[in-house]
Amino acid sequence: MARQPWSNNGHRNSPSNSLDGGVPGPMPLVPFQEELAVGCEEIRRIAADNTLVLEDILGLRQELAVIEDEIHILAKQTIPRLRVDNEMEYRDIIQGGMKLEEQMHALKLIKEEVLVLSSEKMELEALCKELSVKVQSLYRELEQIENKQIPATREGLHDIQAEISRARFVFCDLMQVH
Repeated sequence: MARQPWSNNGHRNSPSNSLDGGVPGPMPLVPFQEELAVGCEEIRRIAADNTLVLEDILGLRQELAVIEDEIHILAKQTIPRLRVDNEMEYRDIIQGGMKLEEQMHALKLIKEEVLVLSSEKMELEALCKELSVKVQSLYRELEQIENKQIPATREGLHDIQAEISRARFVFCDLMQVH
């Protein structure tokens, strides 16, 4: 607070006593002491506030230290665990990839075998058709041969039967003569 000049009657900013000729006299001690007391009280209040703020700061620093310790402990525990977990996941992924690669290789071999078997199947089907055509041709030839040979065979059988009949007749004649 800025100090104001005091008049002889003890009031601030009041006109000076006309008897003095307008020159202010010495300042009374009471208003100055009051101002000093107010200033001291304000300083005590600020000091008390500063003490409370300092206590809050010290308490927060202690809490911060505890929290930092907990963070360090958790970090020491969590980071290695995360690394182990990540390594296990990486191993699992790599092993899964290797298994997939093996399966792909096996499928490639199977695919090649299927292509070979498919080619062989097509060859066998072509051979089967060819053999079927040959069998049909043989059946036709056999039918033609049978058709030609049956009448000839029948004729031959008739001739044989006729020969047998003649031979019996001759035998019977011979038997009667003796």
